[in-house]
Amino acid sequence: TTHCVYCVLQVLYFTPELRCALLSGHKPEPDAEYCMACEAGLLFRMMAASRGAPVQVLSRVDNEGLGLRV
Repeated sequence: TTHCVYCVLQVLYFTPELRCALLSGHKPEPDAEYCMACEAGLLFRMMAASRGAPVQVLSRVDNEGLGLRV
């Protein structure tokens, strides 16, 4: 469920080493259909830009499902 995903995103965002790595950007594999690090980096940039204000990331998670295939 998406409320669990948002909690996990917050935990990951407040892990300094991971946040720094994802905000600094990286190059996905050219043939990759989906890049979880790119998506997480985009969400982290939205969270950083909000400066503590609530961020509407759940609509993005709902629409794209974070690309997870379970």
